[in-house]
Amino acid sequence: MLSSDSRSRRKRGGELNSTTGEAAARRVKGIVFDLDGTLVRGPNALAGAVDAVASIRAMGVLLAFCTQDSVNPPEHVSTKLARLGFGAEPEDVICAGWFAARHLAETYPGQKIYAICSPDLRRSFVSQGVELVSEAEAATAKVAFVARDPHLTAERFAAACTAIWAGATFYAFGHDRLLPVAGRNAPGGGAFVKAIEFATRRRAKVLGKPSKPLALAALRRLGVTPEEAIVVGDSLDSDIRLGRGVGAGGVLVLTGGTTAKDAESATGLRRPDAVLASVAALPDWLMGLE
Repeated sequence: MLSSDSRSRRKRGGELNSTTGEAAARRVKGIVFDLDGTLVRGPNALAGAVDAVASIRAMGVLLAFCTQDSVNPPEHVSTKLARLGFGAEPEDVICAGWFAARHLAETYPGQKIYAICSPDLRRSFVSQGVELVSEAEAATAKVAFVARDPHLTAERFAAACTAIWAGATFYAFGHDRLLPVAGRNAPGGGAFVKAIEFATRRRAKVLGKPSKPLALAALRRLGVTPEEAIVVGDSLDSDIRLGRGVGAGGVLVLTGGTTAKDAESATGLRRPDAVLASVAALPDWLMGLE
């Protein structure tokens, strides 16, 4: 979709290392936006993000918002986005945690699951008919699922390991190192997952970003093919791999935890098609005006 032999160079208007060539607006029909570190930080919209999204909508490009949120439902996230001026509806939002709960409910109907996650995400599992087992019953679980839990205890950590040692299939929300919050970065859910992977010597199957099931669900929501879409985000591991892993494009913004130096050294599915200082530069990039 995006020119593979485009030259990288410094551009005006705050853009860094952007691909050149054909105007992307002629080909891009849908965009999947990350939220934290891309459009918002904590309770606030990032500078220029609201206007950029409005401009892109005016081009006729279809938009979806895919967040690595493991706590809140789509309705909560869309309300926040609407309040900030992004105009999102619940059907425009895909929350990776809630997607993971639905995916496991459909893949393992009637099976026991041991889960480390937020109370809200636990309620999502239960609402979809999943039988969650306690720490004492962890060895009977068919699946062990691990997400970010701000109240994780040593007992729950040990129970997840017990389930995996007993043969449970190990699923994780993601391997994010950082979670951008207001004014700082917090440890991401990957810190929890990596600790359990280290203890069990098992590699988790990811259901959040950058998993293919999640990426394909976002594209279905938009009604576009991978060749017609890009993912815009601040993480090489989560956002750029989310798009490029299914054949879509990936545009990195430098308003989160990733630096231009990180992007320059990225290879394979982590290498973005373009690097922008912020989402504010995206409309011009789409129009080939960089």
